[in-house]
Amino acid sequence: VQSARARLNQASALLTSADMDELGEELSNEVGWLDSTADMLDDTVAGAPPDIAYASRRVSSDRARKSRGYKSRTQGGETTSDDSGDDPRWVRHGDAVAGYLAAVADLVDAVVPGPMLAVGGDRAVEIPFVAEALREHDDDLVLVWCDAVAALHTPESSPDALAAGMALRVLLGEGDERLVAVMGPHLSPEQVVLVGTRAFDPVEREYVAAHAIACVGGDDGRIDALGQAIARTGARHAYVHVDLDVIDPGMGVPVSTRVEGGLTTLELAAGLASALRDVEVVGVGIT
Repeated sequence: VQSARARLNQASALLTSADMDELGEELSNEVGWLDSTADMLDDTVAGAPPDIAYASRRVSSDRARKSRGYKSRTQGGETTSDDSGDDPRWVRHGDAVAGYLAAVADLVDAVVPGPMLAVGGDRAVEIPFVAEALREHDDDLVLVWCDAVAALHTPESSPDALAAGMALRVLLGEGDERLVAVMGPHLSPEQVVLVGTRAFDPVEREYVAAHAIACVGGDDGRIDALGQAIARTGARHAYVHVDLDVIDPGMGVPVSTRVEGGLTTLELAAGLASALRDVEVVGVGIT
């Protein structure tokens, strides 16, 4: 942590100097350093099967390659990137995001034989994990989406072009074709239950209403009806997505975007434990 902080301070100093060429070189070096650190961590996992260590290093190397290839650069006083906002399918750094998620999907498919646990990143990280669960269980799967944010934007409606704000829409088979390709077969709206979701843009609220997506605990913070909502899907398997912003920010959970209201940690844990008693949980993602 101390080393990372020192390196961040160096990068900040370069930003202040506005020397973008030097900054780009420094960031490329940092990606390589993180890549090496990931390899070191792989080697320290006691008893990790060789295929897991290999696959993890492959994903890490792909991340480094993509990050180096898609850094912004200054040319003639004008900042450019490899993605164009003129493309209606545009997602910020879309090729890099899709490349990384595809590598994770390969990893999950190759070395995860049973229930999955994904921790970290933003909600777009869920795409390959939910895709794997869906391939295994098809329409016998329900996605329990515990998130303050609906994430139902498309590139055309998104205010910031970030993949995280489009993640659930991609899981439903719509949006940037590069991310949809990673997903493969997609969920139907009947397979989704929103839990504690309270940040809707108008286009997202319209989508939820038009497709009759089940919503629990968004307005009143009560999720007593979650078990009934899951039962109505008829699914016997569940993937549970938990973004920490679903929790009341008053609980002190560190998140990048605070959304007022929400569940306490106890309410969320107790509600999920009760609601999921009659289904098999095949995956959990915490972002």
